[in-house]
Amino acid sequence: MPVPHLSISAISRSTGASAVARAAYRHATQMEQAGGEPTRNFGAKADELKHSEIALPDNAPPWAVRAYGIKAFEAALKEVLADAAAGRIVAGTGADGAGQISMEQAERLAWARLSERLWNDIEHVESAKNKFPTRAILAREATIAMPKVLSREAQIDLVQGFVREAFTSRGTVVDWVLHDKGDGNPHAHLMLPT
Repeated sequence: MPVPHLSISAISRSTGASAVARAAYRHATQMEQAGGEPTRNFGAKADELKHSEIALPDNAPPWAVRAYGIKAFEAALKEVLADAAAGRIVAGTGADGAGQISMEQAERLAWARLSERLWNDIEHVESAKNKFPTRAILAREATIAMPKVLSREAQIDLVQGFVREAFTSRGTVVDWVLHDKGDGNPHAHLMLPT
């Protein structure tokens, strides 16, 4: 019988954390933080990333749908495919080599681009609107163990259902990924803005 596991923590500036850097780790890539500073490159972990998406609430405002919804994803996917064809995506970013990425890899990189935008936007708002921006809690993160007896599709369906029931139905956006190193510990990482 699988042992359930769920841990929740905060991503807070008071601890020196960055939501963009955490998202880069989750999406197994390198992201650019506001001001042009790159995060550490987590591309070596790209083979662990099995699924990624940003789930929006049904009642998301139109600006959020335009910025992070399916049409924004499709635009980001076109950019990723164009970058791959031009050789601007190299090994270590989820690619097999310049210009040689699978559609799955391209989709994950497209979601990562939207995630980068989302968390940079959130960090910007916290800096501009928070009375104490250096103490801002930028996000909550949850890690959920997946039953390894389930197929990959069933694991994804399970997380999508949980995200819908627990968060998007209550008006919260969720940036989530599914990791599996092949060591019997598949798990989902969820990032939720505060």
